[in-house]
Amino acid sequence: MSKDNRINRRRILKSTAAFGTASATGLVGVSTASANNATVDIDSLLARTEVESIMKEIPGLELQSDDTIVLENGSVIVLIPANYGSLVVTDSENGRTAAFYFEERVPALDADWPKGTHARLQATVDDPEPLFQRTTTDEEMHRYLVSIGASDLRTDDVHVSVTPETDEIDVTHKQRRARDDCYPCSNFGQ
Repeated sequence: MSKDNRINRRRILKSTAAFGTASATGLVGVSTASANNATVDIDSLLARTEVESIMKEIPGLELQSDDTIVLENGSVIVLIPANYGSLVVTDSENGRTAAFYFEERVPALDADWPKGTHARLQATVDDPEPLFQRTTTDEEMHRYLVSIGASDLRTDDVHVSVTPETDEIDVTHKQRRARDDCYPCSNFGQ
């Protein structure tokens, strides 16, 4: 496997962090297995309705199934690298989800996809029609924060994503705690 084709857990965490899903899907503190040792049938996984619908939406998509990684931590998360990013399929108590996290812009997907933003397509078993979601530009973030009266928030602590098809905007604010107030931090090494 070449270095360029290797799926990198840090790269996946960075991509998913753009949407705040790393901990939600269980990517933190999981064990890994190679595709050869995994108990996941890749062909049946790729035949799922939610996965097929995402694959049909991405022109020229080339999955690298031989480099599949399976993560298990109560949920099963399958990561399949591709030419534009990574397909992430999750089976958990919350249901089945398929999402494609883009590592590069694919203008054919959405002509209004601004450069410098992160994007994903997501579909679920209950709603297999893929939704395109993306992070905002700095200008858009500022405009959205002003519109909800939150322009005083530090942008480092705020994540804003949009779903153009439904005109939905998701704003997440991360509360920072002082180091002295953090119980695990204050008791570290005692």
